[in-house]
Amino acid sequence: MKRLFLLIVLSVFIFCAKNMLFAAIEDHPMIKPVPGSIATSEPKHKNYDAYTFRYIENGNRVEKIVKGEYWRYNYEYIQKNGQRDKSVSALETIENFKQSAIEKNGEILLETGGEIIFTIPMPDEGIIWTRVYCNNWKGYYEMYVVEEKAFKKRVADVTQETKQEMTAGSADTARTVQTAKATEFPSMLKEAETAYLSGNKLETVEKLKQAVLDIWNEVPLTAKNVKIVEDTSTYVPRKNNIFRIGEKIHINAQIFGYRFKRTGAAYSINITTDVYFIKDGEILAGQQDFGNFEITSPIANTEFRLDLTYWLSDAPPAIYDVQTVVHDRNSGQSTKFITQIELK
Repeated sequence: MKRLFLLIVLSVFIFCAKNMLFAAIEDHPMIKPVPGSIATSEPKHKNYDAYTFRYIENGNRVEKIVKGEYWRYNYEYIQKNGQRDKSVSALETIENFKQSAIEKNGEILLETGGEIIFTIPMPDEGIIWTRVYCNNWKGYYEMYVVEEKAFKKRVADVTQETKQEMTAGSADTARTVQTAKATEFPSMLKEAETAYLSGNKLETVEKLKQAVLDIWNEVPLTAKNVKIVEDTSTYVPRKNNIFRIGEKIHINAQIFGYRFKRTGAAYSINITTDVYFIKDGEILAGQQDFGNFEITSPIANTEFRLDLTYWLSDAPPAIYDVQTVVHDRNSGQSTKFITQIELK
């Protein structure tokens, strides 16, 4: 498994972040930032991508995968002296976006003290989906925007006759898959049980793995078994979370629910990670896409781990929350986990 070793000198990040000069970055043409906040890094932009918006509708949890042109921004409120304005609360940011959405005839799908999801209509009858996430951060927020639209292929059109054949075939396949899905998982478990009772342990394992793959796409992206370990060779759990300044911090986590992308007979996994260092609710430093994991295999592997090594040099003694955000590029899902450490 490919491993990531990120070396962070936190003190350099902190002092530089408070005195940097911000170049002019173009905002989204319709979803504007709150006045007084500016983009502090280049936005991520894809002509066509997917992002999962999660909200509650009629008491039920909804996970809406929206496809279209995609943007991701990081904004900070900056004072005249170039430092972050910590007086701006998450609630103030949310209220600003709420009022802006209402003024544009938008619909609020989710609103909390640190997050808002809304849609607004576009002039061409399309829909813009937006998520603003503040957590409990002071003077900082993230914004995700998707202009929902249909995918436009880049290949030449097939003949009308071929289209008709493909349509008929797709309909038959859809009916077959829908019927099969209702019965495959229980039958696979039954077959595994039969193999086990007959003494065929290899076939038992194979059937169980097939059963896992059968429901894998129903599993949400999740980080499990997150722990601090002594090293990434023996994975012995560390007895505490207290570190000397400059001592290596090893974090290990299992990832579930990512999606596979098929290319020929190969299965591809595409995971990226962000990291943020937080103290007393304030982000002191962070880096988007510091980890990129693109793995291709002839086997659909449901075993995936993150091995993370942080090295904080010359950071002030304190308790820090290390937040790792995991993105699955194949599905647009994201999840996060926080590891608390203490430097002495």
